[in-house]
Amino acid sequence: MQEKDREVQILKELDGHPNIVTLHGAFLSDEGTTTNGGTRLNLVLEYLSDTLHRVIKHYNTTNSKMDAFYVKLYQFQLMRGLAFVHGRGIAHCDLKPQNLLLDGKSQTLKICDFGTAKRMVFGEQGRAYMVSRYYRAPELILGATQFSTSVDLWSAGCVFAELILGQPLFTGKDGIDQLVQIVKVLGTPSTQQLRCRLGTVLVSSECDAESSQYLSKIYEDLRST
Repeated sequence: MQEKDREVQILKELDGHPNIVTLHGAFLSDEGTTTNGGTRLNLVLEYLSDTLHRVIKHYNTTNSKMDAFYVKLYQFQLMRGLAFVHGRGIAHCDLKPQNLLLDGKSQTLKICDFGTAKRMVFGEQGRAYMVSRYYRAPELILGATQFSTSVDLWSAGCVFAELILGQPLFTGKDGIDQLVQIVKVLGTPSTQQLRCRLGTVLVSSECDAESSQYLSKIYEDLRST
């Protein structure tokens, strides 16, 4: 209930932008809550006929590639919507093709599902386990609890690559393998890059035992490939 209420407040604040889904209303109901108990908050959102995920899947089914014009059109709208969201001090934290709605007639793209969105507050910690794995930024994979709107930019870049390739760019089987796949494509990050993305704690001698073990496992997997 609390997450849904936060989503309502965020959608009200973002109302009016052409690349953000419109909230028409919300209502409470007890239907379907007999097993869990409590009251459910239901959101009434505008209807759009498709998702970007379904469009990409259609191209794969027909064994064809998306035209460069549509790749640029969809990515432009995604970045314009993100700029508006970030300008309000909010990070979406779950960008992926399934959460990008499309109007089949106008080709308008709209960002939806702000259930895990987070208002950025300096020094405030968040959950590291955010964003679907294929679109999760390296700092979240490594357990960072202090992050910025850059996690959305990483996800947007992964979406961009998927528009071009027709499939996700990084397809790890778990968190560790996801980072291995990233390193295979982008190369091993330098200490300076790690500090920029993760802060000094994870790359210093003060790194806790759990983080050290996690990093060691990643390096072992890299050596074996």
